[in-house]
Amino acid sequence: MSSSQPGGRRRVLAVAVALMATVAACSSNRDEAPACPATAVLNDAGTITRFGPGPARDLLNVDLQGEIADLVVACNDKAKRDGVQVAEVVVAPIIVASRGPANLNRTPILRYFVSVVDANQQILQKQAFDLPLDFTDNRTRLVIRDDDPPIKIYVPNRKGSGARGYQVLVGFQLTQEELTYNQQRGAGGVAPGALTRQSGPIQ
Repeated sequence: MSSSQPGGRRRVLAVAVALMATVAACSSNRDEAPACPATAVLNDAGTITRFGPGPARDLLNVDLQGEIADLVVACNDKAKRDGVQVAEVVVAPIIVASRGPANLNRTPILRYFVSVVDANQQILQKQAFDLPLDFTDNRTRLVIRDDDPPIKIYVPNRKGSGARGYQVLVGFQLTQEELTYNQQRGAGGVAPGALTRQSGPIQ
């Protein structure tokens, strides 16, 4: 995959310490807060449908469809960055893409984003990535785990509060028409509990 930002082979999203939300420390008789942020596919942005020319919005005029079917997530809550303990999150989206009857371009590109939001759903960081697809040789369906290179996210990890209150959200970069189509169909994202999650040091 290729980053949409210049010189951006390095997939790192860092949440600036200055943007950290103030979180009260947990009392000593409470369980320790989760150190890693929740990770999910953003509602209404988990699928994409592109149509061919003309006004028709039916199956016969589908050019391309994509779905973020799952996220493989690994988290190391004891990582160090610039001498500060952080939660290092590595995200690999699993994307299913298929071409429809109206498809003419056998090498299209899907663009998706990874963002970090706080407890108020304010976007702290967002970066987009291009995923080239190859439907040559009569391929009609692709399943891709986009992890080369991996997307790494660093979230401040305060003692007692961990990375609670932050979320890592993944979705397709949609046009307004594509977003409206998803909303009308009720196409949401993947529930956080359905995601593949691994805890522990990043290998």
